[in-house]
Amino acid sequence: MSDVEKLLIKAQPGCRITVKEHIDRGERIMGVIQSRFPEVENVYGLKAKHLRWFLHVHCSQYSETTRYHYFRTIRVIASALGKWGDWKSYVNGPWVRTGQGRPPKLAKRQS
Repeated sequence: MSDVEKLLIKAQPGCRITVKEHIDRGERIMGVIQSRFPEVENVYGLKAKHLRWFLHVHCSQYSETTRYHYFRTIRVIASALGKWGDWKSYVNGPWVRTGQGRPPKLAKRQS
């Protein structure tokens, strides 16, 4: 089980298919980021600049919908890491659908 899967399976409630889609996208995101930034060893080493680069450069040729789906997965990852509040303004861009969508749903952390 990858670090991305461990993080998202606990943090992302909902339909198994939706969770699986986020995990699959998260693993693709990590693969691309790790090939560009080898110092990022796992999902816990991510920084906002890595995610911004992924959306801005890597996804530049993707459709608006695909970029939005990747943004949603990045939002879930950042939320699960407890960084969304700090990273939100930096990661937002033209791939965000303003006025649409809902905030990420995360499972309540158990102490």
